[in-house]
Amino acid sequence: MTKSPPRTPPPPPPHAPTGPTDPSGSDRIVVPLHSAQSIVGLQICGTARFLPLPAKNVMRLGRGDVEIPIPDDVVDRDLITREHAQLTRQGTDNGTWLHVVDLGSRYGTFFGKGREREFFVKAGQRFRVANTELMVMDRLLTELRRELGGFFGYAAHDVLDEHTPTLGADVPVLLVGDRGTERGHLARAIHHNSQRRGNGFEEVKVPTASREALTPIFRKADRGTVYVSLDQIGPRTGLSRLVELMFDGTYDVRPIIAARDHRVVCDALSTVMPRFSSVTVPPVSTHREDVPAILDAMLKERGSPHRTAELAADRRAAMCNYEWPRNRTELRETAERIAALLAHGGNKVAAAASLKQDPEWFRRSLAKVGAIEVKRRGE
Repeated sequence: MTKSPPRTPPPPPPHAPTGPTDPSGSDRIVVPLHSAQSIVGLQICGTARFLPLPAKNVMRLGRGDVEIPIPDDVVDRDLITREHAQLTRQGTDNGTWLHVVDLGSRYGTFFGKGREREFFVKAGQRFRVANTELMVMDRLLTELRRELGGFFGYAAHDVLDEHTPTLGADVPVLLVGDRGTERGHLARAIHHNSQRRGNGFEEVKVPTASREALTPIFRKADRGTVYVSLDQIGPRTGLSRLVELMFDGTYDVRPIIAARDHRVVCDALSTVMPRFSSVTVPPVSTHREDVPAILDAMLKERGSPHRTAELAADRRAAMCNYEWPRNRTELRETAERIAALLAHGGNKVAAAASLKQDPEWFRRSLAKVGAIEVKRRGE
């Protein structure tokens, strides 16, 4: 029987300008933890649990008295050794990595296709301790995952685990969904939680425009993001000039394209479709239980100090039961009205006046979505 060749260990990360992490395991920090690309925690995949890393370079993970304890309610926690693995931060030109070393655990530490004694992982990658899968998270991915919850569902943990590293990677993205799913807002969230966040986010409003008309947009977006909606174009529309600017190397841009269905995209971008990571954005009706949390995020975005918890519990439940046919567009309009209503102590006339809206129309709009109680005739 022929023996299989020994597994080649993964290569170490690039040389760190700051030198390797202090091997003594002291608390001296050589990795810039304030950096947006600094690894700050581990996401327990399939759950909402996030394990923050302590402000030190060398730390142990397990279910005993360690720096990164596995919570009591984690499934299969008993399979994890008290001191299961040691994690060491490494600083590099490309952010930070974790050097993971198994500490002789019974049920092993896994990365890639098999059990490993030691390996390197970076943000967005996963590894497993016994049966518990962990995703390595930096500051950008942590914030992006939080933002994605409002679009895909805060409890859709498997979906968020799948989309976070995909949308956090510096690759072209295709967002497929109805207009009311606010793919433009999602594109901005992706940009602002990426390595390109300090550079331009530019929208191409006429995808079929000439190269001369498109060039200034791409010049402003150089080293940033270009967003294009294909909602207004039909099948077989030629976009060769747009595609050339995206990929000919003249400008360093990350394309994010929105479309209502794949058919238009496949016709218009057939030559470059393999370069795009495709993501379907669901309607709000698939995660209506998240409506209060989404509204709270929109209120915060508007700078309002108020939250939906100030409304009666039955009103919050009514908004969850509403169908939201116009998706997040209608949610955003509702957030504006709720902010005004709460800012004026529930006075609908004053709130409507602050938004320059007709008081009766203002009242009916909030009553329709369940934010206020519908008054019976004569009351």
